[in-house]
Amino acid sequence: MDWVHSAQGARNHICGLEWSMYEGDIEEALRRFNGDRNGGNVAEKKDSEGRYLLWEGIDEAASLRIIEMIVQQAPDVLKEADSEYGQLALARAITEGHPDVNVLQLLATQYPAACTHRDRKGRTPMDILEEQKERNPSFYTDDRYEKVCKILQRK
Repeated sequence: MDWVHSAQGARNHICGLEWSMYEGDIEEALRRFNGDRNGGNVAEKKDSEGRYLLWEGIDEAASLRIIEMIVQQAPDVLKEADSEYGQLALARAITEGHPDVNVLQLLATQYPAACTHRDRKGRTPMDILEEQKERNPSFYTDDRYEKVCKILQRK
């Protein structure tokens, strides 16, 4: 990471990595470009398509630790909807089938309004969960489904 000299450069570097294999590099970039120094906050930078690092982390099934670091550094990103579906991070994590239910818990706890936010199709995260359970019953087992339902109903 010595060649990365800006938050945008760090963001681009992170998105080129296999998240599960390079967790240490990603943590280093998040610590190094945290908005207090070195030209900006990597967690707030977007790519050329307007995607925040949080959304990339969700799509790449980043660990709870990485998602926590991103949310801590850029909590307002939780309130931003993606340009494609109008989904917030919580709905995106359900749509993408993030493997760690604790990530869903974190996203719901940090921004409770996400539990009732409707995307461009008028769907709430609960509606999306129902659709995903029908599409992928082997991933959304009864146990997992019930855990996610409880998270969404706590608001």
